[in-house]
Amino acid sequence: MSIVSIVIRLIRKKERNSLSILFIVFFSSIGFTQTHLPDEMHQAVLSVIDKVYNENFQEAEEDVRRIIKRYPDHPAGYFFMAVVLDAWMNFYQTNSKESEFYRYCDLAIEKGEKLLEKNGSGTDDWIRFFIGGADGYKGTFEARYERWITAFRFGWKGVSVLLNLEKKKSSIVDVNYGIGSYDYWRSAMIKVIWFMPKVEDRR
Repeated sequence: MSIVSIVIRLIRKKERNSLSILFIVFFSSIGFTQTHLPDEMHQAVLSVIDKVYNENFQEAEEDVRRIIKRYPDHPAGYFFMAVVLDAWMNFYQTNSKESEFYRYCDLAIEKGEKLLEKNGSGTDDWIRFFIGGADGYKGTFEARYERWITAFRFGWKGVSVLLNLEKKKSSIVDVNYGIGSYDYWRSAMIKVIWFMPKVEDRR
C-alpha cells in the first residue's frame, strides 16, 4: 500500500476533518518508505491503520495492545494507541477519551526518550520521529478545540524534532511531509495567531 493510495482513500472519507487527514496520513506513513521497524511491528502497524480507516476501532485497539505487549519499551505501540483514540473521538465527535489519548502520547514520548538515553548517539531516527509525532498529534488535538496557544506549543515542539532530523539529513523522507504539514497549517491559521511573532504565510 503506497502513501498516495492512503491519501486518496482518506480524502474520500468526507466526514474526516482536514487536520485529521493530514496528520493521520503523515504519521501512518511510518515504515512505508523504509522498514527499519521490526517486520512483525511493521505489519501490525499497517493492520492498525487499515482498521482505523475502516472505522474498526475496537479491533485496531486490540492490535495496538498486542504491539505494546510485544514491544513494551518501544514508543510505536503507545503512539498508535493515541492514533486510534484520536480517530475514535473524531469519528464520534467527542473528547471523552482525551485523558487516555494524552496518556498514550506521553508514554510514547517517555519510552522514546528512555531509549535515546539508553542507546545514546546513533539511536535509530525512528525513535525521534515517534517522539516528535506524539507532540505533533497533541497539537492537532488541541487545534480541533481551538486551543491555539497549546496547539502551536505542542506543534512546534513536535516539528522541532523533525527539523533536527532534516538538518542531520535523515533518510526518513516522511520528515518532509510533517514539516510541510506544520508550515501549511501554521500559515492557514495566521489570522488566529496574529499576536505571534514572525508568522509568515508559507502555503
